[in-house]
Amino acid sequence: MDSRLAESAASLDVDSSQVLFQPPASDSQAPRACAKMSPCAKSCMICSIICVVVAAIMAPIGIFVIGPSIAQHILDTTEISMPNATLNPCNTLAAWANIHAIFEASTMGLSATLNPYNQSLSTTTCLDESQDPPTMNGGWNCNNATKTLVGTYESPTLELSSGRNHVNLSIGVKLDSVGVILDGIVVPAFIDSKKVRLILEAKDISIQVLGITLSGLTMNKVVTCSQGTVDGGQTADVNIPNSVCHPDKPNSTLDDNPGYTMICVSGDTEPLNPTTTTITTTTVAPTTAAAATKSIVV
Repeated sequence: MDSRLAESAASLDVDSSQVLFQPPASDSQAPRACAKMSPCAKSCMICSIICVVVAAIMAPIGIFVIGPSIAQHILDTTEISMPNATLNPCNTLAAWANIHAIFEASTMGLSATLNPYNQSLSTTTCLDESQDPPTMNGGWNCNNATKTLVGTYESPTLELSSGRNHVNLSIGVKLDSVGVILDGIVVPAFIDSKKVRLILEAKDISIQVLGITLSGLTMNKVVTCSQGTVDGGQTADVNIPNSVCHPDKPNSTLDDNPGYTMICVSGDTEPLNPTTTTITTTTVAPTTAAAATKSIVV
């Protein structure tokens, strides 16, 4: 009996050693599984791996290279016009602008959001050196007109879609100087009945498309403006919010001044001097926008 027990134990030791030292099934079966795959299946697997790698590479390229180019194209091809742009000057170096603007956007069927950005507003002027001292003329009366800063303002968030977008803006404009708005815009448009160029420029604009924010974009648009058709473009006095004229003095008495309405079309192809009239020269030296414009009301 003892001999039979010993033989059983020995057989168990042999079986267990065989189990313990048997190679893993996965190591031996994986090559067999690949070997059993058809050439077509192997090609599909290789193509799938390549597609995943290409997608991983192209995703950041699409976001950081192609995306900004598309967003910049949207801004470059968007046309801006202003059927009604009314400017009410403050008793300070500021003005209240109420604008009905039309953005003709080509967003390729996508919705786009323009985040708030700082907009500069310029016009064209030149100096008449024959006067003593030299006087500023509107661009219509210049052979060598140059871009002159009018002021800056903060553009609000704008939602754009493909086609015509009507936008109503009520914004405060920080004026660079009284002379530019007087001699570069008010006198040419409302006294001499000429047209004026307005140049809209912005840097570092960000736009959201398909939930992705793309920044570092720029805008450069030109519109050609003439006086409004009602009452020579001049409007009645209105109370201007202190947030525009006196942002640091919210409880100040409201400035109460008339406005000037212009109609602006997209582009710079229209001539600034459609008729021949005598230029008006202003001799006042006001220190505020309101005082300047009130001194030439006709």
